[in-house]
Amino acid sequence: MMYERISEKELIASLIAGNENAFQTVFKRHYGVLLRFAVSYTGANNIAEDIVQESFVLLWEKRNELEENTNPYAFLIKVVKLKMWNYLDKQRRRTVIEKGMYDNLVRELDLNLYTLDSINISALYISEIEHIVRDTLLTLPEQTQVIFKLSREEYLSNKEIAERMNVSEKSIEYHIGKAIKVLRTELIDYIKILIIITGGI
Repeated sequence: MMYERISEKELIASLIAGNENAFQTVFKRHYGVLLRFAVSYTGANNIAEDIVQESFVLLWEKRNELEENTNPYAFLIKVVKLKMWNYLDKQRRRTVIEKGMYDNLVRELDLNLYTLDSINISALYISEIEHIVRDTLLTLPEQTQVIFKLSREEYLSNKEIAERMNVSEKSIEYHIGKAIKVLRTELIDYIKILIIITGGI
């Protein structure tokens, strides 16, 4: 089975079954964004790498306890956030003890703890969705990419796009429909979990 293109639902089923290829696919899909998130708060690549890798290890170890509707990214981002909070809190307490004063470093750690507590997880999903949209569009034919961007980024009508590209409106409808179909398939699991965490129906 080609795990790189399967949905998150199929992927989690394979992961629960103990399939290492499924786990590697989850790792490839989400490691980069999780690492960037961790580095933005810890300020240290080695610490961030440890946190993210430990989170993936926990996902593997807890795979038998996962529900079938679990979203791997949702699980991982929550674990990474918790581990970062614990790391920053430990750093703050150590600094207070060592310095014996409430200096700038302590205030910076306090600020990071506060913002991490109040961070909007849905915004992280939106960022991940935007990344997936960009990558998915790159897999489409160049003409489809151009037409879709003219429609969604420059807000041109099908008629305006047809005139600019010297093709029929039917052709424009075909390319836009094709792009939407591919994007819907790639994003269905992310849209579902985004609806859940934002309280939508």
